[in-house]
Amino acid sequence: MPRFSQKRNTGFRAGFTLVELLVVIAISATIAAVAVAGFPSFSEKVEFENLLLDVALTVREAQVFGLGTREAGGGFGFDVSYGVHFSSRAPDDTTFVFFADTDNDGVYGGDASGEMIRKLSVKSGYRISRLCTDSGCTIQRDSVDITFRRPNPDARVTVDGIPSLVNFSEVSVDFVSPGGSVRSVSVFPTGQIAIN
Repeated sequence: MPRFSQKRNTGFRAGFTLVELLVVIAISATIAAVAVAGFPSFSEKVEFENLLLDVALTVREAQVFGLGTREAGGGFGFDVSYGVHFSSRAPDDTTFVFFADTDNDGVYGGDASGEMIRKLSVKSGYRISRLCTDSGCTIQRDSVDITFRRPNPDARVTVDGIPSLVNFSEVSVDFVSPGGSVRSVSVFPTGQIAIN
């Protein structure tokens, strides 16, 4: 009778077992789910921050143009104020205007006045919720124009189309996000700009 000998497999088999693969996939799926769940709030936060930076930079651009020697179009010369117009009334609460105040009255004359340099749209779903001319926001305004004119670097404020005769502690432009968060850009009399 022939004898059969059984060989034992003493070699090492490389690879993963099915259980190990399932554990790795489950851990990866959990990490991905946490990352995807947090993405909308992160995305809204980044968009909101970009909006506030755009507003602050536009106010700074008006300040630089107003203090510099840039000639406004239309042959108005170099003696022109530059500013930014904000409105909290719909439908204008989704735009703000960078303008050349060619008549130096401190008020944006409207789209047909020829003063508009650039109209900027607020990102979809965001809007200007309120405009305040004091630090506690006890007085809300419908529209605010912030202008700068040589040689004075201070901000000149016009509220609701009327030049402000009183000193203001700050102008605050509040924005609301689609999720209901409120953030603001503040401009101080000295021309300082802050994002809150």
